Amino acid sequence: MKLWDADLRDVLRRWRERPPMVLELRRDGYCLVRVHHGEAELILAQDIDPLSSRYRELLLESLRHSVQSQGLAGSPAATYLFREDYNLQVVDAPKVPAGEMLAALRWQLADLLDFPVS
Repeated sequence: MKLWDADLRDVLRRWRERPPMVLELRRDGYCLVRVHHGEAELILAQDIDPLSSRYRELLLESLRHSVQSQGLAGSPAATYLFREDYNLQVVDAPKVPAGEMLAALRWQLADLLDFPVS
């Protein structure tokens, strides 16, 4: 049995035990949805000023408050990204020892990105 198979079975078991939450991160806030029996229930849609110098901090504070006030701690969660919010880049695996793989991949990707790899 592969490690991934065991992890996936655990995720699916937890989703059957407790309805999963879906988090949509938007440029101006976030939306939390509970999925139960194939139906989506809007829990919260929260706007946060994207121009605020504290945007990230405000987002995390609001999300923590929502999780606590709605009793969502420990719920399985997923998120999705819109196509324009990500880009897949296929690269060849560097020929380095396993312990150096992450650093080598970061170095390899640094020239392809216009933001810090980390």
